[in-house]
Amino acid sequence: SQSVYTWLGPNGFSGSSTNSVVTRPEANSSMSGIYTLSTLMPDSFIAISAGGSHTLAIRSDGTLWAWGVNDSSQLGTGNQITSNIPVQVGTSNNWWKVAAGIEHSLGIQKDGTLWAWGGGGSGKLGDGTGQRRSTPVQIGTSNEWIEISAGSGHSLGIQRDGTMWAWGSNGAGELGDRTGQNQPAPNRVGFDSNWSKVYTKASTSYALKQDGSIWSWGFCNTGEHGANPCHTVTGPGRIGTDNDWVDMGAGWNHCMAIKSNGTLWGWGHSTQGARGFGPQGGVGIPTQVGTATDWVSVEASTELTYVRKANGEIYSMGNNDYGQCGIGGSGASPWNTLNRLTGNPSVRDVSVGTNFVIMLNQQGRILSVGFNTRGQLGLGTNQSSNAIY
Repeated sequence: SQSVYTWLGPNGFSGSSTNSVVTRPEANSSMSGIYTLSTLMPDSFIAISAGGSHTLAIRSDGTLWAWGVNDSSQLGTGNQITSNIPVQVGTSNNWWKVAAGIEHSLGIQKDGTLWAWGGGGSGKLGDGTGQRRSTPVQIGTSNEWIEISAGSGHSLGIQRDGTMWAWGSNGAGELGDRTGQNQPAPNRVGFDSNWSKVYTKASTSYALKQDGSIWSWGFCNTGEHGANPCHTVTGPGRIGTDNDWVDMGAGWNHCMAIKSNGTLWGWGHSTQGARGFGPQGGVGIPTQVGTATDWVSVEASTELTYVRKANGEIYSMGNNDYGQCGIGGSGASPWNTLNRLTGNPSVRDVSVGTNFVIMLNQQGRILSVGFNTRGQLGLGTNQSSNAIY
């Protein structure tokens, strides 16, 4: 049988039969098989973000928590100590949004200020130094930030006036400024002021405009830009002519998107059925996946796609080597088939990291599944999990 471990700090409780404070995980046999963080902080989270091997989450009291790998100080805890349990980031209770990258993290506070921490190579933190930061540092003086996305080597953000900004690595044109030069601080992309959402992957960027159009730029090899033929471009280019896109998810080689009519679409390359249609190989044209018309949000990462319906039901498809599809067991999942998660959890938010998934249920509890060798699931162990409860 599986054991769940619980722990207690000054802001949580252990869920054990005793009221004593514990500072390290202790077995709780009465909760065998349950993989949630509710034993630490029940019903209290409002925002989540899964990165390469670390996770960020904001509680309802505005405090920020992190767990997982910390080799580059991406947890923001003032050190490089990896943690498989949630640890509080500083003392601020003003956090609003977070974005976890591979080696760095971004956050927006309720006053609209932008903060960054972790590895600073190529300028991806945006503080102008290129240095590692072990605690959050404010980026610039603007208090107008409303959207952020952290990739592997670059970052994107949107300000309240609809302008888009980019910083960090630019070797494949992923910053969209047509220079090919790295930028150590936020640099405005073009002159448009109607951007609404941004998305990053390794060396490619995507964005939605307020008019419902979808745009991409940066590296392209297998149809990532939604067009044939596929070429690397250094500035935003529109994908098709449709203007009814409402959300998208950017995997390493494939993309998924949802239209205002609730339909799901995919394009790019997939070798493990994460795209939802066709054989292996690149497909440069957005293609509808199935016939359902009640999809509301989508997330994608390394050969993995998660999609949420209006009623909170969650479906997945793609790579399941570590049980990250959440369908029970590990290994191959049904090819190009969306499968409802085991246990039928009702979820209001999903964030897909590299081979692991973090979810937020309707009560504010965090659920996690998949790869866990660096503690990115936050369960108090480094054992991967293929079960969701």
